[in-house]
Amino acid sequence: GNCNWSGDADLNGAKMISLLGQSVNLPRGSSYLCCSLSTDSSGLLKSPAMESLG
Repeated sequence: GNCNWSGDADLNGAKMISLLGQSVNLPRGSSYLCCSLSTDSSGLLKSPAMESLG
């Protein structure tokens, strides 16, 4: 099942987290990881995805 692949999942995961962090920490943010937020009656921020759940 693994096609004779040999690698380090922890290292691969750390590299992906690093890339994600670089994208999120851009001065104006990232268009790849953005969504509009709104406030509910308690003043808490909510994403549209959470509003559609309930």
